[in-house]
Amino acid sequence: MKNQVFPKHQSSLVDIDANVLALLLYLIPAILNFVPNVGLLASWFLPLLVYLLEKQSRFVKFHAVQSFLLNLIGSCINIVVTIIGMLVLASGFLSNEVSNIIDGFSTVVIIKLMIMIVISIYAIIAMCKAYKNRQYQIPIIGNIAVKLSGIDE
Repeated sequence: MKNQVFPKHQSSLVDIDANVLALLLYLIPAILNFVPNVGLLASWFLPLLVYLLEKQSRFVKFHAVQSFLLNLIGSCINIVVTIIGMLVLASGFLSNEVSNIIDGFSTVVIIKLMIMIVISIYAIIAMCKAYKNRQYQIPIIGNIAVKLSGIDE
């Protein structure tokens, strides 16, 4: 069920409220995404770890899976765009045309920025809803998170 409200409860993983932990599952990866060479891997590792270790709270497990999927998809898209950008840059260097190099670099930077903005918007919405003990489902990803967390059982 979309936007289901959960009663206030504690996480079995750490001694904090489940809604605070769910908020942190989006906030910490968002901050880690700005750390070069760490964010790409670490942004999805923390939610995965919480999902695997949380025993009782399906609410926390749902937000952990959703954050994991959001950051994993963002990382994969980021890697693909980087590879395409490197190929465009290489073709620009091979053709000895500076305009191709600049166009390729600009395009990659703009696409990466757009991806980061979209992921950040969804993460901010999910953070706010999680703090209010709500199950906010990000389109497509949310349905998968519901199945993996067992929230509708």
